Amino acid sequence: MCNCIYCASCVNPTINQMKEKELHYRTLFNALLAEFDFVKVSNVMDCLNWKWAGSKNPPTLYEMVEFCSDLFERCLKDYLSNEDTKYVSTECGGFEVTIRENFVGLKFVVTSWEEPVE
Repeated sequence: MCNCIYCASCVNPTINQMKEKELHYRTLFNALLAEFDFVKVSNVMDCLNWKWAGSKNPPTLYEMVEFCSDLFERCLKDYLSNEDTKYVSTECGGFEVTIRENFVGLKFVVTSWEEPVE
């Protein structure tokens, strides 16, 4: 930081912190994408004849990666928009993206069940 009164990072030092945090989560997500087994997901979708709404065929690997990237962008925007946010998750098309402190997760969910806590 240069400590001037002109650049955005000096006027508002939290901008640099926010950009560093955003970069951190983007790096985590990119590493996750490199390891996630989209081929296995594709095989499951083919086996189940799983199609997304408005599509005649299961999504391609490229479409799945793009779709998960879009889910991540939505999650990241929500996560970074409020300092008090501890956990954000979004799901669609079988995929679920989760962000919490120093954690990014991606799941492909075929079935799930939850019981309410009383």
